Amino acid sequence: MLGKFASEGLPLYLRLAFEEARLWRSYAEREETVLSEGIPALIRENLFARLAQPANHGRVMVAHSLGYLAASRFGLSEDEIVDVLSLDDEVKRDFREHARRSPEIERLPIVVWSRLYFDLAPYLSERSAEGTTLLAFYHNQLRDAARAEYLAGEHESRRHTALAGYFRGCSDPQGDRSWTGAYARGLSELPFHLAEARELDELYETLIDFKFLEHKAAEVAIAEHGVADGETTKTYAGVFSLEDDYELALAKLGGSSIAARKPLIVTGVDLGEGLKLRCPWCNTSHPFEEEWRDTEIACPNPDCKGPLKVNPFVRQR
Repeated sequence: MLGKFASEGLPLYLRLAFEEARLWRSYAEREETVLSEGIPALIRENLFARLAQPANHGRVMVAHSLGYLAASRFGLSEDEIVDVLSLDDEVKRDFREHARRSPEIERLPIVVWSRLYFDLAPYLSERSAEGTTLLAFYHNQLRDAARAEYLAGEHESRRHTALAGYFRGCSDPQGDRSWTGAYARGLSELPFHLAEARELDELYETLIDFKFLEHKAAEVAIAEHGVADGETTKTYAGVFSLEDDYELALAKLGGSSIAARKPLIVTGVDLGEGLKLRCPWCNTSHPFEEEWRDTEIACPNPDCKGPLKVNPFVRQR
């Protein structure tokens, strides 16, 4: 092990190699004590392969658990991981096949995740967000390896779709777009996963939903600060999170086919250089043409052509 570390020279390799070597039994066969060359191979061929062995946690449990963690934006709480795994039909089917005497279940037993977490703990970090503790890979190379192994092809959109559905259900439990779930994490994470799942119509509808905007601005990223006389004051940073949502949405929508999308309402504005029309789809500005007033047009940018509804009035500086 030390010889391979000497050739690698990276602390992460030594950390990963140590975590593998400390599990070796004195009676282990020689082929069971071989460490792969290089960090990506060590993660894939030693760590991931060991966890996925049927005697440990099995391929499905490992692939889906690490896939969800790799697909998350900043990490997931333990409750979120157990919840989303419990909603995953493939995971539940795999659990039933390996626990034939278990009764029909709606929620995955916590012990199933706890066993995997015990083996994953050396490779995870914790951070606080929205009143809870999130788990995430402690090093980017671990996350990159998990993404390459478990989010290849269609698996990436499936994991993001599942996370979007979960966070949508937590935030809008009635399913009527009232957004009364009082779950700040759901409001915070939903647009990101809709964008990454390429559910662009739902992303569009969510980000023009005033109720969603109202709840996100009022419930996400609230911080309390001490002021004079022992009083406290609150700051609401949810609006900045919304700005990030819109930037992500514009990037995704600008590169997609938007022929069937609803027109966005825009207004000609003069900031001192003549009337301009800014397209929210692609974030470009164009000289205003009078015949556009009170009509629906396609964005003049040939790479965009997003549908726009131009107001009959304009704004002067």
